[in-house]
Amino acid sequence: MQITNIKIHEHSSHQIRITFNWPLGLQEVYINAKLFTLQEYKRLGGYITKKMPGETVYSICTPEGRPTSATFICKTDIVFALAEKMGWGYDSGYKSYELTFKANYPVPENIVCYVIKKNSLPRDISDGTLYYWSEPLAQNTPTSGIVRTKKDEFIQIFVKDEEYYGVIQA
Repeated sequence: MQITNIKIHEHSSHQIRITFNWPLGLQEVYINAKLFTLQEYKRLGGYITKKMPGETVYSICTPEGRPTSATFICKTDIVFALAEKMGWGYDSGYKSYELTFKANYPVPENIVCYVIKKNSLPRDISDGTLYYWSEPLAQNTPTSGIVRTKKDEFIQIFVKDEEYYGVIQA
């Protein structure tokens, strides 16, 4: 007996639901080594579990030991705000940018990056001078800092791994 037609759906902002064709005659399966019964499956409409940031492989195994697996990628959204502040007086050749980040899951250091370019906004991470944000981002906790540039330079925010992280401007 084989598990077929595995589908992973977003159940809520922090949960997923895994559905599949339950093999006839089986009363239980193992999902990532955890016993799950047909009765639970029917009551819940599938297997519901917490979303984990990044890539998670779910292995569904029959009691006879025939595993089937599916992969779910949970993308972490990083919301950012970028506020430009012009210098004045002796500082008029420079400006500062206040960068503020907030993520729905923890983000390790050096994932968020910014690019500074002279005379125009950078289009991608190779279109200027690349710098990494050296602090990790805590879940749902704003993190901010100041970046100082010359008056004719512009800044743009990017992420190192777009498969797992996405940036959204506030």
